[in-house]
Amino acid sequence: MKTIVLMVIMVLSSLSMVHAGDIRVLILNKRFSTIPGTETTIKKIGNFKGELLVSGVRYLGNIEIWKGEKGLYLINELPIEDYVRGVVLSEVADGWEMEALKTQAVIARTYAVKHIQKGTNRLYNLTSSTLNQLYRGDNSDSRVSSAVMQTRGEILTYNGEPIEAFYHSTCGSIPEISLFRLFALFLLGLAETVQYKEDRKKTWSVRTQKYQDKQLYQNRTD
Repeated sequence: MKTIVLMVIMVLSSLSMVHAGDIRVLILNKRFSTIPGTETTIKKIGNFKGELLVSGVRYLGNIEIWKGEKGLYLINELPIEDYVRGVVLSEVADGWEMEALKTQAVIARTYAVKHIQKGTNRLYNLTSSTLNQLYRGDNSDSRVSSAVMQTRGEILTYNGEPIEAFYHSTCGSIPEISLFRLFALFLLGLAETVQYKEDRKKTWSVRTQKYQDKQLYQNRTD
């Protein structure tokens, strides 16, 4: 379901190029699980460029260490394309086709650029957890690296601005989720109903409205 949704969004949105610099990621895991509040007083106590191993995960780039009342906070600052590569490898499953990997790369990059532009947090742009996008540091995979390279700088835009590129691996009762209303603009309301029922085998039932014709899209974008 994730791949289908992403592909539909890519077809109905504009593909644009962006020249982004670095991104700042707050590392969250079992050891570092606290997010500093907006009113929290924190102080930088360390900074180095290189490699940091945290709970078996390797982070490359600029590493900042901050201290607050509730403990330490780690910020990984790195080039956005390196970040996208780490996100794609963390989010996808083995065996994904190259076009699906490229789609995921564009979506992950779009999501990141959108949050960088928002600038709502003075310390970091995104967390490394599923609160935003899953980022497990620097990893090597030739197919993922190729997918990121082939889509380098590409993001999805609407009216010249990056879209809110939400995505998920599983969902239920989509019409009841407020986030789905954000997708409606890009999906053109084509998903009529999605029914969810769960049993021991976790069965999914989906009923969607088919595309009428190309004119539908043209009329709604005029």
